Amino acid sequence: MIRDRYKSGPAGRRSELLMIVELNMWTSIGIMVGWSLMIVALDELVMKRWREKMWEKRAARGDPEARELLRVAGSAKVYEE
Repeated sequence: MIRDRYKSGPAGRRSELLMIVELNMWTSIGIMVGWSLMIVALDELVMKRWREKMWEKRAARGDPEARELLRVAGSAKVYEE
C-alpha cells in the first residue's frame, strides 16, 4: 500500500511529496518476480550472445571444449517450421 504524506516547507507550503511503501507479502512477491524476469531477460538477450561469440573465438583457436559447447548450444536451439 502506498501512502502519500506531504512535508511542510519553511513557509508552510507543501514542498515535498514523500511516498511510504509498505512491504508486505504481495509487494515482496512482485519484487521477486520482477527481479527474476529481469535476470532471465538479460541472460537471454545479452549474455547468451556474448557466450556464443566467446566460444566461437575459442573454437577458432582450436579449443576442443569450446567446439563441444558450440555443438551442444546449437543442438539445443528450437526452430519452428
